[in-house]
Amino acid sequence: MYFYFALNIYTRPSKSSSVLKSYDEGDKLLYQTFSDNWYEALVYVNGKPVTGYIYNGDVINQGTKQKDYTGFAVKDKTYVYEETSKHSKKLKGYTYGAKMLFKSYTSNWYEAIVYLNGKPHTGYIHKNDVSFHRPYSKQIVNPKMIYTYEQMVRDIKALENTYPGIIQTEIIGKSVDGRNIYAVKLGKGDTKISINAATHAREWITTNLVMHQIDTYSRAYTGNKNIDGYNVRDLLNKVSIYYVPMVNPDGVTLVQKGPFALGNPYNLIRINGGKTDFSHWKANANGVDLNRNYPVGWRNVVNDPGKPSSQNFKGYTPLSEPETIALSNFSLEHDFKTIVSYHSSGEVIYWENGEGEIRENARKVAHLISKKTGYSMLPASFSPGGGFYADWFTENTGQPSVTPEVSPYVGSKPVPISNYDRIWKQNFSIGLVVAYEAYQSRHKR
Repeated sequence: MYFYFALNIYTRPSKSSSVLKSYDEGDKLLYQTFSDNWYEALVYVNGKPVTGYIYNGDVINQGTKQKDYTGFAVKDKTYVYEETSKHSKKLKGYTYGAKMLFKSYTSNWYEAIVYLNGKPHTGYIHKNDVSFHRPYSKQIVNPKMIYTYEQMVRDIKALENTYPGIIQTEIIGKSVDGRNIYAVKLGKGDTKISINAATHAREWITTNLVMHQIDTYSRAYTGNKNIDGYNVRDLLNKVSIYYVPMVNPDGVTLVQKGPFALGNPYNLIRINGGKTDFSHWKANANGVDLNRNYPVGWRNVVNDPGKPSSQNFKGYTPLSEPETIALSNFSLEHDFKTIVSYHSSGEVIYWENGEGEIRENARKVAHLISKKTGYSMLPASFSPGGGFYADWFTENTGQPSVTPEVSPYVGSKPVPISNYDRIWKQNFSIGLVVAYEAYQSRHKR
């Protein structure tokens, strides 16, 4: 008989009773029926036989028919082990994407037959090391479209299902109107960086960009391809890139679909001076400019209207908004070596945060991005005021943060899709550029 989990044998047929003995998942034990929900087993405790009880939901009977599966390796090396333990002997290894045949066994392990020197051996594969979805190179994200929150969610789920070995997602918070704020982890490395986009509602084309990066880097990893001279698989085995593709999902939805796509349309129309055209909108659903809502320099925000507005209203208190709370908490939960916060437009980079070595680190990262994109590096005097996410991050972590503004300047409106090819050509490898720099500098900061 086989165990689903680490198994407990109880003194009575009740899980609230004392545990006589425990066994590891995959161990075998003889038992007999006691009741509809319990088995009876004889075990030895301190050398003496004792009758105990096993809950029937914790075991699989040996006669249970196993299911046949076809799956694919999702680790650099997916191993078949001699026992149901990753500490046991490795019988055989398979490379990422390799097709594998196996059978059901326990809740966490599959059973497989491997051949060693021409002879069959039974081994075990951990469920996290394989997937039923073949890693493939078909593009999932279409960046040349009005990229909505709903489309992003569909693509995030498709990417996670397609690349389970290198992509993990989580919800780090919810917006004012209840939309999820997603983080997408790409890579396996201990060194971490983070890239976020669409803090400002009308700047949603930055979501197109970062989702395109995630898709492109994942396909390159699977195919073991280089991008712009970087070995993507090697780099993403060393560095994890944490993307927050849409910081302000309510604002993006408002700009793209109008006020009646949100739960507070008439209040938004009132804030917008009675107009239903929100194409110029930067704020969230409360009329708070999220990139003026962070504590560092909050009192110095310039052009603050003092009340909810399409832009520049810093909020009544710092970190008053669920979106800024989510991003700030997320940023402090990880040891990010670098932050890139994408905005639009202007083809410039704001970078001058901190002093001394901190400032020099930010200058170095900004220079690398400038060299690749051709964007100008602007000093702090070009962005007066406060409440900025980048300033807050550097002040609280001592790590560099940079804010590239993609696209030629277009004024108070969304960047047109016709500009996307230019944006991509300039930024397609920026995630890798920043990841490589962070890895090279990991012991220095």
